[in-house]
Amino acid sequence: MAILNKLRQLPYALQLGSRSASIGDGLKPNSGVRFANHCPSLTILMLLAVVPGPTLAQQNAAATVSPADRTSSITTFESKKTDDVAGPKLKAELRQKQLSRQSAEKLDETIETLKELIAASSDQDPDKLDYYMNLADSYWEKSEGFFELAYDEQLEQGIYDADRSGNALEAERLRAQQQKLLNTQNEFREKTVDTYTAIEQKFPNAPKIDEVLYYLGMHQMMAKREEAGYQTYVRLVQKRPQSPYIPDALVNIGEYFFNRNDFDTALAFYEKVFTGFPTSNVYGFALYKAGWCYFNMGEYDQSLDKFLQVVQFSDSAAGSQLKNRIELRTEAQKDLVRAYSMTGNPDKAMMFFKQIAPDIHLELGQALADMYVGQGKFDGAVKLYRQLINEEPSSYKVLRYQRKIVTATYKTQNKPGTVKEVQRMLALYQSVGASAPADWLKEEKSEVEGELRVIATTWHKEAEQPYNEETMGRAADLYREYLRLFPEGEHIYPITMNFAILLKTLKKFDEAAQQFDRVIDLDPKGKYSSEAAYFAMYSYYRVLDINQGSVKSGSDAEGLTELEIPELENKMIKACERYIDVAGPDGEDIALAHFAAGKLYYNYNHFDKAIPHLEKMVGEYKSHPNSPDAAKLLLSSFNLKHEFSKLEDWAVRLAGTNLASGELNTTITKIRDQAEFNRCFDFEQTKENVRAGDCFMAYAAKYPDTELLDRALFNAAVNYTRAKRVEKALIAHGELYNKRNNSTLAPKALFSIGEIYRSLAIYSEASSYYEQFVHNHPKDPNVEQALRYASIFRKALGEYDAAVANYSRYLTLFPKSKQAPSVNFDVGLIYEKQKNYKELEKHYSKFLQIYQKSDADIDLVLGAMLKIGTAMWTRKDYKKALSQFESVIALYNGLTPEVRAKLRSGIGYVAEAQFMLGEKVLMDSRDIKLTSTNLETAFKEKVQRIADARALFVKVIELQQPHWVIAGLNRVGLAYEELARTIEESPAPKGLNEDQKALYRDDLAVKAAGIKEKAIAAYNECLATARQLEWFNDYADQAAASLAKLDYAFKFIKEYRVRPTHYQYNSSPASFRSHVTRNSQSWPTRNMVVEARTLGDSLGTVWETTAR
Repeated sequence: MAILNKLRQLPYALQLGSRSASIGDGLKPNSGVRFANHCPSLTILMLLAVVPGPTLAQQNAAATVSPADRTSSITTFESKKTDDVAGPKLKAELRQKQLSRQSAEKLDETIETLKELIAASSDQDPDKLDYYMNLADSYWEKSEGFFELAYDEQLEQGIYDADRSGNALEAERLRAQQQKLLNTQNEFREKTVDTYTAIEQKFPNAPKIDEVLYYLGMHQMMAKREEAGYQTYVRLVQKRPQSPYIPDALVNIGEYFFNRNDFDTALAFYEKVFTGFPTSNVYGFALYKAGWCYFNMGEYDQSLDKFLQVVQFSDSAAGSQLKNRIELRTEAQKDLVRAYSMTGNPDKAMMFFKQIAPDIHLELGQALADMYVGQGKFDGAVKLYRQLINEEPSSYKVLRYQRKIVTATYKTQNKPGTVKEVQRMLALYQSVGASAPADWLKEEKSEVEGELRVIATTWHKEAEQPYNEETMGRAADLYREYLRLFPEGEHIYPITMNFAILLKTLKKFDEAAQQFDRVIDLDPKGKYSSEAAYFAMYSYYRVLDINQGSVKSGSDAEGLTELEIPELENKMIKACERYIDVAGPDGEDIALAHFAAGKLYYNYNHFDKAIPHLEKMVGEYKSHPNSPDAAKLLLSSFNLKHEFSKLEDWAVRLAGTNLASGELNTTITKIRDQAEFNRCFDFEQTKENVRAGDCFMAYAAKYPDTELLDRALFNAAVNYTRAKRVEKALIAHGELYNKRNNSTLAPKALFSIGEIYRSLAIYSEASSYYEQFVHNHPKDPNVEQALRYASIFRKALGEYDAAVANYSRYLTLFPKSKQAPSVNFDVGLIYEKQKNYKELEKHYSKFLQIYQKSDADIDLVLGAMLKIGTAMWTRKDYKKALSQFESVIALYNGLTPEVRAKLRSGIGYVAEAQFMLGEKVLMDSRDIKLTSTNLETAFKEKVQRIADARALFVKVIELQQPHWVIAGLNRVGLAYEELARTIEESPAPKGLNEDQKALYRDDLAVKAAGIKEKAIAAYNECLATARQLEWFNDYADQAAASLAKLDYAFKFIKEYRVRPTHYQYNSSPASFRSHVTRNSQSWPTRNMVVEARTLGDSLGTVWETTAR
């Protein structure tokens, strides 16, 4: 301490303040910071005391600092880490010599010349010092030349290319060449040091000794001889305290102690520079390194103050002259962020940064937030990132800030919060793409991808032990987002595999199977292909029950065509076969893969594909628990394919094995015993159906008591049917039904007899067998079809009672069938054909109670209502009939347009109801008789009735139903015809003489002629419509007959007599509506409507004119 006190009294002593005690007492390291474990020597203290202020401008020299490394582990999907080592990144710009930059040859000549001059001159020669110094510089330049050759761009590129191409020999050769150049560089650097050392020894008091010592120390430092360099700088300071090289030497001495973590001593030398040499080029650097000394000693306020002084100095007039001013300012701004992170308030950070660096305050804020994350101060980091987002909410940079919020939140282990922040990040990721620069977005995409990947995989791993379903679910959601957003990403393959495994763990086997499939699709020969193939099969196995479906019956000789395999089953088959290919014969559960594929193929009748798997299973994996079932399926496949030679061969191979026991052994024995039966199928395979049928019949005759009798007879019938030998087929089916009516094939045989008679158009016999089939086997699947055919045939044959009985039976057995309403309706039609109107009304009334509220059966409802009306009409109960017809029309008018558009036969029933209303009005008009006493009133009433009838018939025409359009046009013509007749036959008024009566009648004839023309026009239109639609009925015939009477020019045309026989009168053909649309101009609707509206007035005019 006494020495220290004396040093403080020296005129140039550094005022260390509180630091002096630590120098005297020794350095004590702060938490987490390493310090040199020694006390500063007396020499150091003396150096600090004797160095005067600067006298000359100083040049820059370089100091080396290691860059921070950034690594990431792709295979384990760990977070990317930044090794943010607390250390300065700025290099000091210390003074250096300007070298000559001569060519290598010229430089060699210079060196030789200088060596000769040195050897030839005496030590007293005043130029000898210069010779030595020039020689040292030449060696120095030679060293730099070899350094540049070692790191020549072409050599570096060659090494890089050799490494990438895997050419190890070439890479080794080039690296050896590079190392040789670096060794030569070191040789010349040593010669430089040796030359400067010789100068110091030979000329210790030379005027340029300060320069010699400075460059000697610099080269010693560069040659990694730091201790020697340090001692050289000490000698420089001691010998030439007034030298312009002093600031640079002090900085290098400071660097020497800084690099040894002796920050207290280093600080003393830096302070000497920035307090004693304010105009030195290293002034700002000394301030900067002082800030780092304070930081490393844990005095963060002092550190922050020094970095802030550097920023202020770089903005001053003196600092603006420095070459490295911008770099100095930038690094100081960044490093003061580090100091702020240790002592500042995150809430005030942005305001502080705006004050000291408004141009880069956002970058400093982000840097501080990043440091908070590295220091585990996650809350502070999140606050700062949110402030940055608020600073520029519309910038694409908000994505980066939000991503870093995700990182900070994730590191707090707050999973719900992390999920929420991830969702925000992904939303921004998808929205900022249009505004972000391409390079920036590419980099950020990689970061977002990595963040999502790391969190998902980490949570996945964490949730496995101990199992945590909630965390698993969150990981699954993140995997889904990853696969959605990065389908072409670098890590899509392992991530997809991870996702598949996670889904399997969650027992979501259907989704897991799809993801395992995708893993294999991504890389069929990849790292996970075998495992993915196995787990895909496993997952499908957990979704599907492959044990569904029993062994198919050998008696089922038909109906075994290949069926389409459903998508899920098809995927499982693919998974099994893929696993078989990948895993090989010794793979785990390979036998199960064969069995599953074979069983699924078998279930859908793909026997050719099932057999190889089942053969593999039975042949190579006999001890597997599923092998007995596989053997049954294999034998069944050959049996169903009628490949009986193979069936018998496998029966022989299986006999005597461990599989031949129990039920399977019985089956094997039967196969061997049924060889003669099976040989009949050989004829069937070659399509010799008659021979096959005869073979089966012969077998049945030879073995009448065999249990295969039903199958033999049925197969005989099937083959005879294929050969169109129907007589023999009927005999075979009949024998089967008579001899084995308890067989499962008996119902098929009886039904087939009906089918054969139907194909022969012998409908009475077909109906009888269908009815017998229904009676004997009411639960057979073919009963509905049999009843339908029997009913249709009985009705067509006029056997109405039998038809009604079949219909009733159908409705009892199938009340919910889609056909039930139509069948029920047809019963009423049969009553109509029988003219049993009482039963008809009763039947359709019950029909309406069942179906009236169903839009699906509205056609039939309209028909039932109409049929009730026509029954009432037939028994002349006109009042009730008209009410019923009006109900039909009212129901139709109340339908929605959508329901009306779907009507089929219903529109015909509506047209008929409308027609019948007009028919009744026309009938009523005929009942009005004209007499001389009521002539005027009766005539007007009759005319009005005819007009009303015509209006109703026009409405019929508007419904555009062929039959009723023609009927309506006929009745319009008839109305005109009857009106003309009424006019002609009306009695003359009383009081007229014979001449007046004659004139009166002539006038009536003229008036009637005009009406007849309208009748003729209507009849012609009726026939033209019939011709156009090729639709001729009784109403067309009546029109033709009336024209023959009214129009003498009318000629009978034979084609008018062609009638439709394929069609019911109250329905429309499927193509009818489209036909009407294409030919809408042919319909007389518009003209008829106009006439109907004016008919009353025109007829009234006729009467008035006639009366006059």
